[in-house]
Parts: sequence; structure tokens; C-alpha cells
Amino acid sequence: MRVKAFDAQGAMLEEPLTFEQIKELHHGMYINTNIISPDINLKNNYGGFNSNNYTEIIS
Repeated sequence: MRVKAFDAQGAMLEEPLTFEQIKELHHGMYINTNIISPDINLKNNYGGFNSNNYTEIIS
């Protein structure tokens, strides 16, 4: 699945999910992307690495 854009509500996909894909989703499920946010520093204040990819929770 390719993401078209993000907004305050979450991700907007380029193509709609199929019925079979929708059946696999459930409340509380985490969805991780491999899209890296340019707004987050690679390292945190303690010298460790930040998780700077987009993650969502289905609510």
C-alpha cells in the first residue's frame, strides 16, 4: 500500500483497501510505515536514536 498523504486524522492511501484487507484490521492495532518524518531529529537529547517513522493506532 502506498500512502498519498498524512493529516491530523491519519494516513490517506493512494488506493482504497480491499474488503479482505479491511477484515484484517481491528481496534487498537498498530500500523507502522517505513516513511521517515523529516520533522523529527535522528538522535534524541540522550544520544540515542528517535523512532522517526509514522505509526498509527486504529481507533
